[in-house]
Amino acid sequence: LFTIFMGWLIWKKEQYHLISGFNVATYKGDAKKLGKLVGVFAILIGALTMILPFTLEFIGNWTGIIYGVITVCGCIYVVIKSNKLAPGK
Repeated sequence: LFTIFMGWLIWKKEQYHLISGFNVATYKGDAKKLGKLVGVFAILIGALTMILPFTLEFIGNWTGIIYGVITVCGCIYVVIKSNKLAPGK
């Protein structure tokens, strides 16, 4: 629930100071797009983490592997996309 709440704060309430290493004063890109990207990703990871124990119990252990793949690929996507949002890089 904490991760979902933090994602909501970043995305909808524009609390960009919650993004590690982010400074609104020095950022030259679109902060709203970055906030939406990071916030939605945090909400997605929070939701997947909440349902993970149930999927492991009732579906099987392979759902943990799928969770790990989604998390790692999602992190890579967020890093690449956030670097593209910042101009001059």
